[in-house]
Amino acid sequence: MIADAYDEHYLTSASVVEAVALEIRRLASEQIPGGDPNRHRERASAAQSAVGRYRALLDAAIPRPDPVPAALCRLQVTFAASAKKKRPEKPVHAEAHRGESESIHAAIATSKGFVTCDSDAHAVATRRGVKTTTFVGISRGVLKRDPALTERQVLKELQRTARHNIDIGEVVNSVLDLR
Repeated sequence: MIADAYDEHYLTSASVVEAVALEIRRLASEQIPGGDPNRHRERASAAQSAVGRYRALLDAAIPRPDPVPAALCRLQVTFAASAKKKRPEKPVHAEAHRGESESIHAAIATSKGFVTCDSDAHAVATRRGVKTTTFVGISRGVLKRDPALTERQVLKELQRTARHNIDIGEVVNSVLDLR
């Protein structure tokens, strides 16, 4: 329901960076072990749905600049430092936060905002003057544009999504959180 309204009102202006498209495809093809103690099955299922629904968008992903600009490298260093500060005992993977870094870099280059449910990405983007929104923010926009949707329907769908281990970017407890 939210996806249909999103497609109708936002899809034509949407774009995605290559790192995010690759991550979605990786999650969609992930083999989930029996028992699924970390509840990855729901994320994999959501990624599979996204690959099916948004194949054309993912196929047209904005490629990573080559050579990699210094500004993009600085973004990656910023995210790596933040990750290391939060969990000093854990090594930072070289590709960690690549999607966030490339999304911010592309948003600066195109003067567009982007959707992120990552609080670090939101903070870094805001410091660089880039507008961000979350899945909840997109849902608020869809509610304003589509009179067929009710706040209650959107609330239930967002809460179901959050229960399936997918970060929606904000806590939504009632319809008041959608206003």
